[in-house]
Amino acid sequence: MSGQSVMMLVVLFAVAMGLALAPPVWGAPKEIALTVHNPLAVARDAEPVTGGVPLVKGFAARGDLLALLGPDGKPVPVQIQVTGKYKDGTPRWVLLDFVSDVPAQDKAVYHLVTGKRSPAPKTTLICKLARGVATIDTGAAKFRIDTRRFRLFDSVVVGGTELIDKADRNVGAILLDDKGETHTGDKAATKAAFEDAGPLRTVLCVRGEIGPRTGPNKLPAASFVCRMHFCAGRPEARVFFTLQNPNAHNHPGNLWDLGSGGSTFIEDFSLRLPFAGGTRCRVAGPVDANKLYQDSSGGRNWRSANHIDKDYKIPVSFRGYRVYQADKQVAEGHRIDGWLHVRGTKGGVAVGLREFWQNFPKALEYSDDRVRVGLWPGEYAGVHELLGGEQKTHEMLFVFHGAKTKPEAVEERMKTFHSPMYAMPDPEAVLASNCFWPSAPLDRTKYKKLEETCDIAVHPRGGSPETMQTRWEYIDEYDWRHFGDTFADNENAPAKMRKDFPEHHPGGRPISHFVNEYEGIYSIMLHGLRRGDPKWMWMADVMCRHHADICVNHTSADAPAYSHGPRMHTTHDTAAYRSTFRTYPIEAKRYGLQYGQGGGPNAGHTYHICLAQHYWLTGDRVSREAFLEVANWAADSPWFKKRMMGDKRGYGNFMITFAYAYQLTGDKKYYDRAMTLSGWIDKPFSGLGGTLYAKGAARFLQMKIDNGEIDDDYRKVRDLLMTFGDLYLTLPASRWTRWLEQRCFHAETLCLCYLYAPKDHPGREKYYAKGAQIIDEALNRFPGRYVATKSWMMCFSNTGAYLRAKLVKAAENAK
Repeated sequence: MSGQSVMMLVVLFAVAMGLALAPPVWGAPKEIALTVHNPLAVARDAEPVTGGVPLVKGFAARGDLLALLGPDGKPVPVQIQVTGKYKDGTPRWVLLDFVSDVPAQDKAVYHLVTGKRSPAPKTTLICKLARGVATIDTGAAKFRIDTRRFRLFDSVVVGGTELIDKADRNVGAILLDDKGETHTGDKAATKAAFEDAGPLRTVLCVRGEIGPRTGPNKLPAASFVCRMHFCAGRPEARVFFTLQNPNAHNHPGNLWDLGSGGSTFIEDFSLRLPFAGGTRCRVAGPVDANKLYQDSSGGRNWRSANHIDKDYKIPVSFRGYRVYQADKQVAEGHRIDGWLHVRGTKGGVAVGLREFWQNFPKALEYSDDRVRVGLWPGEYAGVHELLGGEQKTHEMLFVFHGAKTKPEAVEERMKTFHSPMYAMPDPEAVLASNCFWPSAPLDRTKYKKLEETCDIAVHPRGGSPETMQTRWEYIDEYDWRHFGDTFADNENAPAKMRKDFPEHHPGGRPISHFVNEYEGIYSIMLHGLRRGDPKWMWMADVMCRHHADICVNHTSADAPAYSHGPRMHTTHDTAAYRSTFRTYPIEAKRYGLQYGQGGGPNAGHTYHICLAQHYWLTGDRVSREAFLEVANWAADSPWFKKRMMGDKRGYGNFMITFAYAYQLTGDKKYYDRAMTLSGWIDKPFSGLGGTLYAKGAARFLQMKIDNGEIDDDYRKVRDLLMTFGDLYLTLPASRWTRWLEQRCFHAETLCLCYLYAPKDHPGREKYYAKGAQIIDEALNRFPGRYVATKSWMMCFSNTGAYLRAKLVKAAENAK
């Protein structure tokens, strides 16, 4: 058994005894392996990589005592930012920035260590922000951005040559609304600051407004946040542009359909960059052309009713993409990773737009000496509707170069941009840190069918080609609003509804969306990390981006119970129709459905801790801000009252949200809310709410253990958790024998109680015996092939405590 495995068992044993752990001097990992995979048939040379790593308490006293070793065992330059701390101030999460060389279709393994020092980088960033003007010198290019009248790049100099036409004014962020009026992003006052600044990477964050302030709340039609990432030694900028409608969505009768009011209607929204003197332009393909336009997903169900607008129309015009040269179509196809490259005698610029076809419609164009990135392009047959409280973030890469740069090198960089490399930390080190909790290392011998069934989120198993991703194709779970969501293929609808609206029920199933109920995205992260598989990380990445943008009501203008609260999945027994997935369509009332009464954000559907984990793993600040929006809503909204909880799932969802928010910020408000909430529970309850509270309480207890705080608050929450275990011991088998999902929920509660019960607690062994038995006797019931999305999410969000309890029990028996 490896040293890390021994350490894992000791940690798990101590947790099961309810002991506080001092910084380990025994068995702690001396280094953490980070594997960078390159799936492409081209080598990746000196490519920037950003990734988060969780640390066991005591691994390092400070972030600056860490070093990164390259594949040859020698220290390499690295930028290290501490993004999470234990109570004593030592690092719990660190975010690493480094450059990686990975051969074609191969991998490179790095090691995070202590006791060594990484060398200083040969080239470092020089950044300055004065009087609203930012300058960034990467060593390969000099950028100037005037944030007071934000137009993306005011100056880009490569090799002493200016590449931006400074005289051009019709550039930057330009919104054409449905009334024919043009609004720009350079009129209103902006806020700007550097984030994550270091020698290898820095982020310029610019916030602004588009359009005049109107209406009773004096809000603009749109606001934006633009984060521009710059890396030392590279003539490029990785840009994340978030467009948001800060107005409230109108929801008459508490129905949240498209077209209800409060929306911003967009004919075209594009980012325009002046580049004079372009003599040749190519687009992805590669094809000599000046325009690439993706109208639909290009999939077999590209005309899916999933894409209906407020008028019940499906505005897609053709399958896939088309390529144009001077308004003449020269190529077409179904799906393409979009980029455009224009160059001339003085140099050139290329731009790629990540997940181009998945987030259709999209356009890239060069005309009239301007590069245009059409995020909501006017070529689309319908008007684009950005609902009140809705936002969308797009990621782009701009690469600038001199006249002597070979076009093949630039276009290869465009291709690699669409295949991001993730630094996957060693699975055992991740699990030992308790940052992803609770779980245990992968064991395909003991839990063969369980793990194979888990695999189907990403990889086909059991002779079936189906995975969670392939199911996206059934309803065409794509376009800028839907990509990153999941098809709720477990749902049914009344026969009359299916007959009246056959196009909304392909294969008899309603087009509805699961979103993130029971923290399915968190499970995808966790199981991907257990497997060390970057394909899972990509899936979690795109799902978290969708969740941060679309699944939070990003507005202060709605009612306090709704402003900044979580949007939920499509309600049961119906298609989404024009609600797109925001709970209740008007059709639910027409057919008298049980869940057709309407409703918006609520405590019972606060599934957002994946966003905190996404930030720690990737440094994505959009996810961080969205998570804290929801955490503050939970803490301060009318829902945070005992009588307002209603759905008892709110107790657990709020409890775990407060625990993560406290770990993320250190703000004691969240800690106090967790204690207040626990004080409201007079007696334990069962069902989904009971399991969710047990999970929230256990996360709180683990946080206290990690911080060495075995105090009265710890004992109060622990003793309350045990009352849930005592209740679950008395429940009849009929409560958990019908469905596999019920078994997982029931066992999760009992196994959590076992893990956190004091050694002398009279129920401790009973919790383990019953919890383990419930899953043990059902291990062969896991099918080892595709199961419906909801079944997958519910099972694999609730098997971690079982796996961990089995490992702890083995350690106790071996003692």
